[in-house]
Amino acid sequence: MQNSSQLPDHNYADNQGAIQQPQYAIQQLPEHIPTGIRVVVRRSAGIDEETGRTILRDAVGHVINWDGSTLTLLRDESANGARPAQIITIEGKTIVRIKPVPERPKHYPVARPSTMYE
Repeated sequence: MQNSSQLPDHNYADNQGAIQQPQYAIQQLPEHIPTGIRVVVRRSAGIDEETGRTILRDAVGHVINWDGSTLTLLRDESANGARPAQIITIEGKTIVRIKPVPERPKHYPVARPSTMYE
């Protein structure tokens, strides 16, 4: 496996030698997103000053509202419980991709084996 210093650089030089960044294929956003649907939203969070690459951030949660320009999302809590659920607002112009994802599986309590031998 390659480490991060061996990964290819996706920036390229144009015919004048200027460094260009790739343009991400930005998905055309839908006019209507149903309330309550669980989605993953990939958004652009600016440019990394050291590498010059686009910073992408993902958020997973349930749609509260979509007015065509702003998405309000109830972001899921982290799987390990380190970050609580929270309501976030995402500007439509920063969204690179949005797609539906299935609900998390339900976790059931594990029966203690010690109760079998008592």
